[in-house]
Amino acid sequence: EAFVQAPEVAKTGGKKQAKKGRDSEGNTPNEAKPTKSTTGDKKRPRTDSELKVPVEDAIRLELARWEVMDSIVESYDGQISPVLGGGSSARNDQKRKRHLEAWLWARSFHPLLPLGKPKKEAVSQGDAALVQKLTNAGLSHKEAETRVNQLAAILSSPLHINSSSSSSSSSSSSSSNPSSGHNSSKKQKHAAAPASFKNALDMRIEGTSRTLTYASRSVSINNSHWSKLQELYTGEAEDFEACAFLLLARYRILQVHAKGGGNQGSISPTIWNEIVTFAKLLREKSESSGPPSPEVVEAFASPLNTLARQGNYHSAFPDVDAYFGARGSFFEAEFRSGVVELNPPFDEDLVLRVAKRCDSWLEAASASKEDLVFVVIVPETDWPGHTALKESRFMRTQRTALAGSHFYLVGGQHCNAQQCYPASRNTSIF
Repeated sequence: EAFVQAPEVAKTGGKKQAKKGRDSEGNTPNEAKPTKSTTGDKKRPRTDSELKVPVEDAIRLELARWEVMDSIVESYDGQISPVLGGGSSARNDQKRKRHLEAWLWARSFHPLLPLGKPKKEAVSQGDAALVQKLTNAGLSHKEAETRVNQLAAILSSPLHINSSSSSSSSSSSSSSNPSSGHNSSKKQKHAAAPASFKNALDMRIEGTSRTLTYASRSVSINNSHWSKLQELYTGEAEDFEACAFLLLARYRILQVHAKGGGNQGSISPTIWNEIVTFAKLLREKSESSGPPSPEVVEAFASPLNTLARQGNYHSAFPDVDAYFGARGSFFEAEFRSGVVELNPPFDEDLVLRVAKRCDSWLEAASASKEDLVFVVIVPETDWPGHTALKESRFMRTQRTALAGSHFYLVGGQHCNAQQCYPASRNTSIF
């Protein structure tokens, strides 16, 4: 069942004018402009072709990133996870893996993935949290810092991008390349990327899912999500399977572990439909001067978990997701009117950024007497971002869903038999 009710229609119109200058993040508040993505270029939206990168080059880069992530997990499993203890149960093992995911998100996976450079404060807090867990488990503070620093060094190590035309040359090219980082003196665990992806891709369909294998790397997706990607796809038909592999590889790296991906969890279609119903009601009652936004925009999604239509969702990776109709980063977009659903990754710094951006856009909408609504779904915490959302002058309605009484879709819904999980803590809906 839906765990939120459609909030009452509340307009943001008001007499207070938008402040000039820069906000607390150093950004100029957006003037009233049509809702659109301005991915990286503040003067105009980038076209699909500008967002996309050559597929086969991107695949080679993704394979190199995957190697680094393997090394991070290997180091963590060898040097950190055993210290944390907690028994050998599946639940405790999953909890230990979550500590690594939290550490990587505090660093925005930088520089391994193109999520932007993290704030120094966020990096320091993430490191300190992991060090504290290790010292609580009995490790000396100095040794704990050393092990966390080793993990950070692997995250920042150079990528070994193999441009070999055949997989048989992988080992020799790896050992002789001085720029191959932490893999340079080791035999490659996986084959190099062949020159032609299309000729090397193997796809096998078994029951309700399929597996794509390339250069010894495999990614899986259920048939319903495969059909979804086909509907969202905006590129050349002959490149679809290559782009799908690239997308699945990127989000597999983001998952960290094969069973990871907690920060890619999403609300259910039932909840989404409640928000869509509310948006229709708002449009009927709207007194905005401009044309109402025709669709609900999803602020934090991916081609794999989006509930919106093509061109109506923002995502983390414009370079990959643009092949499937994504609008670019939420933080580089502009909103004038309409309804926007936000269910960001549950990261403390990220939730605060969301709160600040929403207030900035609402100030502009208020000044121009436009109807703009953000429906924000975040965990109930003592985080500054949660407090900022609650105390915002634009906050109209708040709901609380109790832990254990509501559900989210799993982060790996595209390849997981289990599609949902009960929330372990209260959820706030602003």
